[in-house]
Amino acid sequence: MMNKRLAFLLTALMLVLLIVHLQHVQKYLFFFREQLMVFLYDPSIIADRYLGMAGPAQLLSHLLVQFFKLPYVGAILTGLLGVLSATLLWKSLRRISLSVLLLPLAILPIIFICDGLFDVYYDYVGLVAYFLFTLFLFIDQWLACRLADLWRLIATSLLALLLFWMAGAVALLFAVCSLVIELVAAPRKSWLLVLPILVILITGAICVKTSLLADYRYAFQNGAYYEPILKPTNFYHTPWILTAVLPLLAPLAHFASSKLRPMWLGVCSLALLILVGLFAVRSANRNGQKMYPMIAMDHFIVTHDWQGLLNSPYTKSGNFLLMNRLNLALSHEGKLLDNFFDYPQVGPYSILTELKQLSLDVEITTTLSEIFYQMDNIASAMEKAFNTVEGLRYGSPSNLQMLVRTNIIFGAYPLAEKYIRLLEKTLFYKDWATDQRRYLYNEELINNDPEYGAKRRSLPDNCEEFTQSRGAYADLLLTIRTNPKAIAARDYAIGYLLLANDSPHINAFADEFYGTELMPKTPQRLQEAIVAANEKDLDYCRARGVSEQTIEQYQQLKQLVVEARRGNQDIGALLHKQYGNTYWYYLLVTSPQIAKLIEQSKKQPEPAMSAH
Repeated sequence: MMNKRLAFLLTALMLVLLIVHLQHVQKYLFFFREQLMVFLYDPSIIADRYLGMAGPAQLLSHLLVQFFKLPYVGAILTGLLGVLSATLLWKSLRRISLSVLLLPLAILPIIFICDGLFDVYYDYVGLVAYFLFTLFLFIDQWLACRLADLWRLIATSLLALLLFWMAGAVALLFAVCSLVIELVAAPRKSWLLVLPILVILITGAICVKTSLLADYRYAFQNGAYYEPILKPTNFYHTPWILTAVLPLLAPLAHFASSKLRPMWLGVCSLALLILVGLFAVRSANRNGQKMYPMIAMDHFIVTHDWQGLLNSPYTKSGNFLLMNRLNLALSHEGKLLDNFFDYPQVGPYSILTELKQLSLDVEITTTLSEIFYQMDNIASAMEKAFNTVEGLRYGSPSNLQMLVRTNIIFGAYPLAEKYIRLLEKTLFYKDWATDQRRYLYNEELINNDPEYGAKRRSLPDNCEEFTQSRGAYADLLLTIRTNPKAIAARDYAIGYLLLANDSPHINAFADEFYGTELMPKTPQRLQEAIVAANEKDLDYCRARGVSEQTIEQYQQLKQLVVEARRGNQDIGALLHKQYGNTYWYYLLVTSPQIAKLIEQSKKQPEPAMSAH
């Protein structure tokens, strides 16, 4: 009785701690995973997607992941699945020992699987498959106590085959663990359990030879649940190895339990759980630094919580991928230029990432689609959203929404309706999709809509000009020349000029647009750039909207710089307090050109010292 109470308390404690831990370290990962698939309530689609090899496990995975859209649900469901798996694994060892010392050890493979989930390319189905493995192992060991040897052998082989169809490669782990448990519990009969292993090996080989599976990784390894076009590291073997080793530790745990008093047994079990917990925290801190900040920001973008993004703790990193997201939030809040240099801008890439090696990365293309949409570059937004939907095997709800919006703006109503129909088959997006139907074939409603109408007015006569071949700045110029009310596009264009330190184009921009509907007044940051580029022609600056106050501040800045150089002072530290949020500070201290000069100066050899 004492043993049962202790086991119940340990299980409850594991559940609470795991849920709290997951919510703390993977909160935004759960939201992100929900965006990597679209679960459609359509019998024909379900049959097509989920009746193949490992389809049932994928079905259960997607059923669960769709609820990750809701706060806390991801951590709760994952915690429940993990602790239930650990409990079933522990219960499966009852023929050897039900020592509570084994319970904290049974959660260790789950900790490694949860660590694996930090990598978004490791599918959540890996955890679901492991849960199905523990369930089948529990059933197998329950039958082992009730069936004769021959019938038990047949049952184990059939269970292995059924699991292979339902969850794939984890069936080999099931067959191996059945053998290992038998080796410890009844060594004389254990040789019989080699048969289920052979059955799975032969079945897997046949599936590979007949091209039902791509290669042996998908038949026998945990890597089967990793992104197919990528190769997983050996780390993903660890949870399966730990699981197979656990039955070998059961006799030792049984011996220790028989020698310990109930109180000390509880203390030792709790100590083991604490050690596992410390390992989980340390491992999560190590793994969570890779993509997590970007994933966290992506959640705010998908939910259009721009203030939440600006309040997040990842806005001061200087990483240009994060700055793309930060500047998008500033633009939506109407603060792009006013607050531009409050953050560590690192050149034009801070505005928009256009690296070819990232052009097919869905974590990047989703954000690029939102950025292009905010720039009123609807064709590019549509392209990026389409690439993301096609690049993901099961689609992406936010990108499907983008395809609905962009096709409505273009007036491509049959295509918009196609994506609306898909979203209407989901649980959480069907109401939004149904609401979008009112725009179909309703030109007046679209043109009067504050979002769709404004975006449509930014479309040039020939939308094929939006090719991105000339660069984002050229596309922004095309937009603002087409629609003088496209203020977000105007601010992005100015941001490009500032970060590029492009004096000729800064002057050309001011010459063309100052005093027009697009720019009746010159924004403060552009004033700073104009006076810096034309300090010898202040009349030109005044004619382009530069205020006397800005000119006076620039003269004071120049004096400070001269004094700092004479006194061999740190210019950055001297200017930061008064000018830290200005274009001038970026120009003199933090721009890539200045950073490169500083780096080169550090590499220059020190002058030789003379003995005299």
